[in-house]
Amino acid sequence: MHELIKKWYGFNLLEKYILEISRPYDENDFSMIKDLGFNYVRLPVDYRCYVTNGNFDEKKLADIDQAIEWGIRYGIHVTLNLHRAPGYCVNPPAESLNLWKDVIAKQRFVSHWKMFAGRYKGTSSEKLTFNLINEPPAIRAGLYTKAADPAIEAIKSADPERFIIVDGLKYGTIPVKKYFNNEKIIHSTRGYFPFKLTHYKAPWVKNSDMFPLPSWTSKKRETASLKKQFKKWFQLKENNVLVFIGEWGSYINTQHETVLSWMEDNLKLWQKYELGWAMWNFKGDFGILDSNRTDVEYEKYNGHKLDRKMND
Repeated sequence: MHELIKKWYGFNLLEKYILEISRPYDENDFSMIKDLGFNYVRLPVDYRCYVTNGNFDEKKLADIDQAIEWGIRYGIHVTLNLHRAPGYCVNPPAESLNLWKDVIAKQRFVSHWKMFAGRYKGTSSEKLTFNLINEPPAIRAGLYTKAADPAIEAIKSADPERFIIVDGLKYGTIPVKKYFNNEKIIHSTRGYFPFKLTHYKAPWVKNSDMFPLPSWTSKKRETASLKKQFKKWFQLKENNVLVFIGEWGSYINTQHETVLSWMEDNLKLWQKYELGWAMWNFKGDFGILDSNRTDVEYEKYNGHKLDRKMND
């Protein structure tokens, strides 16, 4: 398992990360990801996509079952992530309960992971991992672990061999020290640095239209800044803590050649430290397919527009 993690390269699939755009996963995505040379998908899920009137909905859960089956069929590792959990989501709207403070929210959070753990008990961690919750905020570690510990315990009780991915605090940037010595926990960070490059004129980011025009020339000071940004994660890796880049990429308004230079420097650095990664996303504004960048000469590929330079 430890050897597999450093060789996970792939994408987030966004079919269910927000209820309002929820739709079934597409088998063609798994086929294309495999064909293009990748082996990993992360499924960020809004829990409301598989709940009806407060109850788990078997018909809706079948969509997730199917995605995991396709992962197995195509030799692609799948990570199931609660992008929106009962009581917390990094995206608006805010939940009515607070996962970090409310007992009921914690209990519901545990019940969701207990359900998934039992449901997929027969699927090995070489094929499926769980990612507890997407990008917890800038809260004290103790608040986070009080919510996470019971969920981890529920998973372990149902399926002791399941590997669990824990996002860093402060939106994936600060590793959770309590779990450093747990051999079945993978620590996940983000590759959105520098933020003013990756989110230039991103409409959901306040004042991003005021960011200066991004540039990236692969000069020593720029590559040094990347290394500094990831230093604490590289140190964990060197101390045999499992580390993964759960999301990364750049929004479409940053110039293509700038993005490619920046991507290459990130990839070289992560390759050196043997870190796997998943872009946000496969198809769309951060991805290699159908990104609708205005400065790319796309290649026709299976009915889509492929950014071959970015793919390579």
